[in-house]
Amino acid sequence: MDDKLRPPSPLPGELLPWIVYTHGDAKSKKVQTFSTSPFNNKSYLKSVPEMRGKSIKAHLDWLLLRDQRLEDPDKYSFTLWNPFTLKSIQLPTLNFHYEGHANMKFALTSSPSPCDDDISNNCFAFLFFEGWAFCCQFHPKGRDVPGCSSWVSERFEVDGVATSMLTVVTLNGILYGCACIIDSVNNSRIDRLVCIKPADDGSNSFTIKFLPLISMPRAPLMLEQCYTFMVESCGSIYIVLAGTSHDDDIHGVQVFELDLHKGTWGEVKCLGDRAFLLVQGGCSWWPASTGTVKGNCVYILQYEYVHDAVLCCSLTDCSFTILPCPKLLNPRSYRPVWVTPQHNRVLARRQCEKYIEKIDDDDVVKSCEAEAEVVRTTECKSLLQHDKKQENRMYKLPLHIIELISKYMHLFDYWNFRCTCKTIQSATLIPQWKKNNVLPLLMVFEDEGGLCRIIDPCRDDSHSCTLHGQDFFDIKFSKNGWLLIYDGISIQVCNPFTREKRCTPRPTRRFDNIGFSSDPTCSSCLTVAISYCDDGIIINYLRFEDKEWNSCHFGNNQGIEFYPSYAGPMYYAGGFYILNEYTGNLGVFELGDGDPRWTVYDRPYVRAGGFHSSYLVECGGDLISVFIGKNGSWVQLFRFNYLNKKWVRIKDLGSHILFISHTSCFSEAIKVNRMRNRIYLPWLKGNNIVYYSLETEKYHVDGSDDEYKDFFFMKQPFRCCWI
Repeated sequence: MDDKLRPPSPLPGELLPWIVYTHGDAKSKKVQTFSTSPFNNKSYLKSVPEMRGKSIKAHLDWLLLRDQRLEDPDKYSFTLWNPFTLKSIQLPTLNFHYEGHANMKFALTSSPSPCDDDISNNCFAFLFFEGWAFCCQFHPKGRDVPGCSSWVSERFEVDGVATSMLTVVTLNGILYGCACIIDSVNNSRIDRLVCIKPADDGSNSFTIKFLPLISMPRAPLMLEQCYTFMVESCGSIYIVLAGTSHDDDIHGVQVFELDLHKGTWGEVKCLGDRAFLLVQGGCSWWPASTGTVKGNCVYILQYEYVHDAVLCCSLTDCSFTILPCPKLLNPRSYRPVWVTPQHNRVLARRQCEKYIEKIDDDDVVKSCEAEAEVVRTTECKSLLQHDKKQENRMYKLPLHIIELISKYMHLFDYWNFRCTCKTIQSATLIPQWKKNNVLPLLMVFEDEGGLCRIIDPCRDDSHSCTLHGQDFFDIKFSKNGWLLIYDGISIQVCNPFTREKRCTPRPTRRFDNIGFSSDPTCSSCLTVAISYCDDGIIINYLRFEDKEWNSCHFGNNQGIEFYPSYAGPMYYAGGFYILNEYTGNLGVFELGDGDPRWTVYDRPYVRAGGFHSSYLVECGGDLISVFIGKNGSWVQLFRFNYLNKKWVRIKDLGSHILFISHTSCFSEAIKVNRMRNRIYLPWLKGNNIVYYSLETEKYHVDGSDDEYKDFFFMKQPFRCCWI
């Protein structure tokens, strides 16, 4: 970042999206940061007179500036300002009392000034508060009626219930948005598609029409709690659902496109050479062919307590990468916004239309399909001939030799060995958990179905396989080679090694996390699902022979609200242990022979500023907790002392290494000295697994001498687990 404050001037000529922050003390000059750091690590510190003392909203390349210095809180003074052209338009003062102005939404029906072929004869500015919508019409200079009209208001409600606008976009001069209705009776939220159309008779009026026949897309199970974003791109409207949990991390992304003629939403698997830029309050898009913006990705700008970073969510391999935001002069900033130069989007839209026309050409499609069919036929014939030759060779080996060879193979080689021919498959056993691999394996799901990649921390290669036969399932827990799979309706446990499956009764309510005590096929297995409620927690448990879930409710201990950690419960010494997501307090559920018991113990004294994620793991007979700071900035470990029920800070694991993730945590004794005191994480640098060293207090990957101090530029799959 430049040290000197620069005078007001058009932004530098990088063809990249900009993030704009306003920060500083409201009594002095506001200082702004204009940044493209997620893409090229550049930021510019400015002091723009038009932006001093103003909070900001954005619509494409225009900023809506609200003066924070007015003495009357019921008056809103707004200015439209373009940071690329420095043009400014003063809007009329709005007299309106509303305390939650940070949640106000803003949109323009068109650009207030001509830009290439997107010339607007007149423009409407819209403001949305809870229960109210305001509209103001104004014209560019040179019109017969210059200036702005006064604000016109309409109630924004459904059946008398005040409605909030979650997100809004513009398409062909008409606004489309996602409105939120709170059902106080059922304590639920209902999202409705809404259309706002300005009058074309010059009356400065507008109509609001809710479209109940067009149902909003619903997220699958792993996006049960989600942020909703709406984007207009290349003449189409898209909804992006970003799944989250208590820790506000993004755990999955789905994109839907609206068909206005059919009134339906269709899921979009690929964005092509486009990237969506999302933030609460304003979204845009950008062509990936320019700069370092990646195509088929969704960039989510997070702020405040979560990451202060941009999450680059890839639809290609179902993962996200943390990209850094600039270090602000003063962290107390109004919500940042994306700002994108409109001229670059116009050019990209033309390229997008040409691309769509090209792929819709029937002759090209037919030619490609015929060529692909020829290639597939040739490859199949070649593979069949190769398999036949291999089978003839392997058939000559004695069966005991084949069995002896297989015992010393790594699991990946063993899987491939069994696929060589029928003779070898019949002579070898079905792979078993931990029989042909020393350390736990990281299972990464690279699409919404069951296609997964299995990675060994000690090897450079990986193995691909298909685990589950349907879309939209999530891995909730893993232990002893078994995976607990939830598809939104039912729960299954399956063993990817033996292909065994076992169904459990459908849960009676939504749960925050779930786990089991031992092998699901064992008669002593106990499954526990934990849910948060307003006055405590609800624990459902299922014994091996039970046909229905048992439920018990526990109130808050000592006034502490217990939010179950996103990481699964740890079965240890006859009880299920879990951490509080926010405070780090330890909760224990014990069933025993009598009544169920729930106990909450004290929390460890973690580093000041709080932690971002927490995990529990059994290590050498001890219960260990692992706390990780925001963006992986620090790691701390504690051991639970059963005698005084206190936590003790530790900095050495002895001869053990840890493997942690939200779905499973393990420890392993290791004989190789150089591998001790490591914590393997579900993060990837390239194709290699990242580990944290307690000795260097840095992150590393095997085969490289590089050190990393945080998670920036690392990738984490949305769905993964240690097995």
